[in-house]
Amino acid sequence: MALLVAEIISFAAVPYAEIPDIDKQVNVTELLEFANKYIGTKYRSAGKKPGGFDCSGFTSYVFGQFGLKLNSSSASQYTQGTKVEREEIRPGDLVFFTGRNASSKKVGHVGIITEVQDGGLTFKFIHAAVTKGVTIDRFPDDYYYYKRLIGFKRIDGLANPHEVLDLPILNYYQMLRERKMDGTTGSTSVFQTGLPYRVTEGSHQGHSGQRRQVQTPSEHPFVSRLSKLFSR
Repeated sequence: MALLVAEIISFAAVPYAEIPDIDKQVNVTELLEFANKYIGTKYRSAGKKPGGFDCSGFTSYVFGQFGLKLNSSSASQYTQGTKVEREEIRPGDLVFFTGRNASSKKVGHVGIITEVQDGGLTFKFIHAAVTKGVTIDRFPDDYYYYKRLIGFKRIDGLANPHEVLDLPILNYYQMLRERKMDGTTGSTSVFQTGLPYRVTEGSHQGHSGQRRQVQTPSEHPFVSRLSKLFSR
């Protein structure tokens, strides 16, 4: 047992094979699946509960269920987190728009990004819209949201969906150790990590019924570093 602990400590100490502390971060997939449960919920001005949401009420309710506190208005939520450039956005980031007056340049609407394509040129977001209630829309659209985009924010405590492994990391570590010990070689691409919304080889249906793209460990930069460590 002491030997195993020593090996894990030694493994974790390697600079290019650091294990991300995912226990303290919110799983993006779970947050988005929770948000999807409220699709169709009616819009209600100043609504903060499942009986009816306004835009900031919806985002603050969803994040709040995972222990992440958002301010009460879309404008004040825009003061939180870290600014993200469009080419760097990922699922779970907040997207902000002006209100009905597109020329105001003031934040008046907010949503949660659910899917990113083409390096951020297009993306989908879930939000509480006045006319449709909680719904998912695509950006860019024909006119409305395209003319009103302000920017993006990333809230602290939300894990990077491209780096979090659904496969327990120590199990994967053990698998690599066993392969090295018995001399097994070959690709590990048959082991899928279940990473959401990543452009990769295959895809499958998530719990919400939405199509989720997945990534294999051999393609994932973090697991690639693990593989290099045990290929020596």
